[in-house]
Amino acid sequence: MLKFTGFSAQFPDFLFSLQFIGKTELSEEIKEKYKLIITRPLTHLFHDLTETVEGISPDIETRMQSCVSSMYSDMRFSAGPPLKTYMYLRFREPGRDTDIPGLYFDMGYDYYTYGIRIYKQTGTGIIKIRAHLLREQKRYAQALREVKRAGFSVVGESYKKNHYPEISEPNLNDLLNKRYFIICRKEPISDRVFCGSLAAELISGFLELKDTYRLICGHTGDQPDGSQPDG
Repeated sequence: MLKFTGFSAQFPDFLFSLQFIGKTELSEEIKEKYKLIITRPLTHLFHDLTETVEGISPDIETRMQSCVSSMYSDMRFSAGPPLKTYMYLRFREPGRDTDIPGLYFDMGYDYYTYGIRIYKQTGTGIIKIRAHLLREQKRYAQALREVKRAGFSVVGESYKKNHYPEISEPNLNDLLNKRYFIICRKEPISDRVFCGSLAAELISGFLELKDTYRLICGHTGDQPDGSQPDG
């Protein structure tokens, strides 16, 4: 199996150009170029990450067809270009219809980002997260300190009012007061994308997120201990 050696230097310009290509302009030549510049190296990157991801959670989905973004846009939901203008990897917990924890990597023509995301996140799901966080404050506090030191941020819409003024630890208070969240690191496109070091960076980043991911993943299906404010 070939290892990831980087994306072609052509990929930023190629991705950017796809937004201007409609159905009538789409040709077999463009599709073959997409496979060469995007799909092939993205698949090699996927294979380089799977062992690490499976070590973080043995239950996580690592079938290639479920994890690697396809070439085609879903035209049911978008009238945009027929080929995707970005690429992604999704490593998600199977067997859940909502509040699905996962590790991810996304890349466009000018940036890439990776971290923890909860797919199809619901109000009920975030209530369960808060309940578990309140039960496991020390563990979450330590895990969040580690991910912050590794350069990750907790991103999402916060309530205008602090619902948990009694929680003085800033990382815990911030997470408790999110309507929804992702934990991510965002970087501009740089030389590391064009060589194998991107795989090493993602492996290191996912391992930094291991404890936080396991905390989140371990309770999203639990019942909350009590009602927490959701608005």
